Amino acid sequence: MRDMARYKECFERSKKAIELRPAVGRETMSTSCRVAADTLAGEISGDGFTFRTDAAEEEGGEGLTPSAGVLVRGGMAACYAIDVVIYAAVRGIPIGEVEVEVQADYDGQGMYGLADVSPGYTALRTIVTVESSAPEAEIVAMLDELDRHAHLLSVARDAVPLTREVRITAPVEA
Repeated sequence: MRDMARYKECFERSKKAIELRPAVGRETMSTSCRVAADTLAGEISGDGFTFRTDAAEEEGGEGLTPSAGVLVRGGMAACYAIDVVIYAAVRGIPIGEVEVEVQADYDGQGMYGLADVSPGYTALRTIVTVESSAPEAEIVAMLDELDRHAHLLSVARDAVPLTREVRITAPVEA
């Protein structure tokens, strides 16, 4: 059954390390995106990885790579799906494939300042499909626990302080 024992071991080891020394679990993560003024395509860098994003054609981009919104929702879905596998391993719940769909509602009036509504998502839903022989109540109890601890979903659910630092640089002379 895949590496369920390893997932559980890694989870328990990390949990114990943070329990013994809470500072071990505190860190600052950073991801950046660089976009030139002549394109709406950007290069995202973080954790040693680099990949591309682009605005949709109707927004002026070329739509050749996933938009930032797709990446945000995809990150939430991926994080939650991976966490389902880990939580199942920790609880000893047999599972096969896990699929998580993140649906986001929004009202474009907010982005364009046309109405006093949020420019961001107005609602988020997760649709979780778990292949398992375990009783439904056991799966739901695991998901209920995970909902309280899923860190990327908590970014959307729980308000966190948002600050901005501005750095203006002089253009490079040709």
